[in-house]
Amino acid sequence: MKKTSKKVIGLTASALIAVSLLAACGNSSSASKSDSKTISNLKISFIPSKNPDDITTATKPIANILKSELKKQGYTVKNIDTSVGTNYQAVGEGLDAGSVDVGYGMSATTYAMYQDGSTPLLMATRKGLSNDGSDSAKYWNEHKPTTKTDKEVTSYRSLIIAGNSPMGKKLAKEANDGTLTWKDLNDAKWGLESTSSAAGYMYPSQWLTENFKHSIRDLKNTVTMDSYDSAMAQLASGQIDVMP
Repeated sequence: MKKTSKKVIGLTASALIAVSLLAACGNSSSASKSDSKTISNLKISFIPSKNPDDITTATKPIANILKSELKKQGYTVKNIDTSVGTNYQAVGEGLDAGSVDVGYGMSATTYAMYQDGSTPLLMATRKGLSNDGSDSAKYWNEHKPTTKTDKEVTSYRSLIIAGNSPMGKKLAKEANDGTLTWKDLNDAKWGLESTSSAAGYMYPSQWLTENFKHSIRDLKNTVTMDSYDSAMAQLASGQIDVMP
């Protein structure tokens, strides 16, 4: 298999702690009356942060675990349905409409968009990365591999990564040399996540605005990815030049 060379060309971060578990308000049609401790059907939807099939496999045991833990709290749950949202908005819209009871893995930005239909139950922080101390793409590229640390962080970072296509290599070199231009970024083919994705859309747009006075909407050659795994596969094969 051909080895893929991937380089960081831009970084941005936000001082937001992601909300990772949300529940719909008490008007959900799948639960019993508010004073009842019997739930006929609990519907959980996961954010598609990776390959949907991998999420489905990894979360398969959650139904029995939740039934057992909720029983300790005095709740009887007859059935638990789990699914993976088609995108970030789909989970938020499901919470808002009442077709989803619990949305797992939502970022704070997605929650902010759909907060009228949801209530945060659990917040999670993340472990940091070895290169978190620098916002320089060159530093990240020169200090590989990037490794996880035991330090918890209160920010969420987005990395803009160039692949090994001719344009990807050109952007990587310019990033390391500090000579990136809007023209070259605009000529590249970008693989983006949904518009409510923090790392895959919002933060890169902020980075473009701060550095080149343009937003992500100004890019002329973009495609929307269905997952980060799909984006990385297309980056490796040269179908796209760059992705956040």
